Amino acid sequence: MYSVWDQFDDLVFHKINASDVCAFQEEYPWLPAQVWGAIWTSISCAGLIAGVLGGVLLFKKDFSEQYLEALSFIPL
Repeated sequence: MYSVWDQFDDLVFHKINASDVCAFQEEYPWLPAQVWGAIWTSISCAGLIAGVLGGVLLFKKDFSEQYLEALSFIPL
Protein backbone atom coordinates (compact mmCIF):
# COMPACT_ATOMS: atom_id res chain seq x y z
CA MET A 1 0.00 0.00 0.00
CA TYR A 2 2.85 2.39 0.81
CA SER A 3 4.45 1.95 -2.61
CA VAL A 4 1.19 2.87 -4.34
CA TRP A 5 0.83 5.99 -2.19
CA ASP A 6 4.50 6.91 -2.73
CA GLN A 7 4.17 6.63 -6.50
CA PHE A 8 0.94 8.64 -6.36
CA ASP A 9 2.74 11.36 -4.38
CA ASP A 10 5.64 11.43 -6.83
CA LEU A 11 3.70 11.29 -10.08
CA VAL A 12 0.44 13.13 -9.35
CA PHE A 13 1.20 15.61 -6.59
CA HIS A 14 4.86 16.17 -7.53
CA LYS A 15 5.59 16.38 -3.84
CA ILE A 16 9.25 16.97 -3.02
CA ASN A 17 10.16 16.31 0.60
CA ALA A 18 13.10 18.01 2.25
CA SER A 19 15.94 15.80 3.42
CA ASP A 20 16.85 15.11 7.04
CA VAL A 21 19.82 17.41 6.66
CA CYS A 22 17.54 20.32 5.70
CA ALA A 23 15.23 19.63 8.65
CA PHE A 24 18.15 19.51 11.09
CA GLN A 25 19.61 22.71 9.65
CA GLU A 26 16.28 24.49 10.15
CA GLU A 27 16.12 23.21 13.74
CA TYR A 28 19.78 23.98 14.52
CA PRO A 29 20.86 26.84 12.22
CA TRP A 30 24.22 27.27 13.93
CA LEU A 31 25.43 23.96 12.48
CA PRO A 32 25.91 23.93 8.66
CA ALA A 33 24.27 21.33 6.43
CA GLN A 34 27.68 19.94 5.47
CA VAL A 35 28.33 19.04 9.11
CA TRP A 36 24.98 17.25 9.36
CA GLY A 37 25.82 15.38 6.17
CA ALA A 38 29.19 14.36 7.62
CA ILE A 39 27.48 13.20 10.83
CA TRP A 40 24.97 11.05 8.91
CA THR A 41 27.75 9.66 6.70
CA SER A 42 29.80 8.75 9.78
CA ILE A 43 26.83 7.00 11.39
CA SER A 44 26.15 5.07 8.18
CA CYS A 45 29.77 4.00 7.79
CA ALA A 46 29.96 2.95 11.45
CA GLY A 47 26.82 0.82 11.00
CA LEU A 48 28.25 -0.79 7.87
CA ILE A 49 31.56 -1.56 9.55
CA ALA A 50 29.80 -2.96 12.64
CA GLY A 51 27.64 -5.19 10.43
CA VAL A 52 30.60 -6.54 8.47
CA LEU A 53 32.72 -7.14 11.57
CA GLY A 54 29.77 -8.72 13.37
CA GLY A 55 29.21 -11.07 10.45
CA VAL A 56 32.87 -12.04 10.33
CA LEU A 57 32.92 -12.73 14.07
CA LEU A 58 29.59 -14.53 14.09
CA PHE A 59 30.13 -16.80 11.08
CA LYS A 60 33.60 -18.18 11.76
CA LYS A 61 32.96 -21.58 10.18
CA ASP A 62 34.00 -22.20 6.60
CA PHE A 63 31.55 -23.16 3.86
CA SER A 64 31.90 -26.94 4.24
CA GLU A 65 31.25 -26.81 8.00
CA GLN A 66 28.20 -24.63 7.48
CA TYR A 67 26.93 -26.96 4.73
CA LEU A 68 27.25 -30.06 6.93
CA GLU A 69 25.51 -28.26 9.77
CA ALA A 70 22.71 -27.14 7.45
CA LEU A 71 22.15 -30.73 6.26
CA SER A 72 21.23 -31.81 9.78
CA PHE A 73 19.26 -28.64 10.51
CA ILE A 74 17.05 -28.33 7.44
CA PRO A 75 15.03 -31.44 6.55
CA LEU A 76 14.97 -32.17 2.83
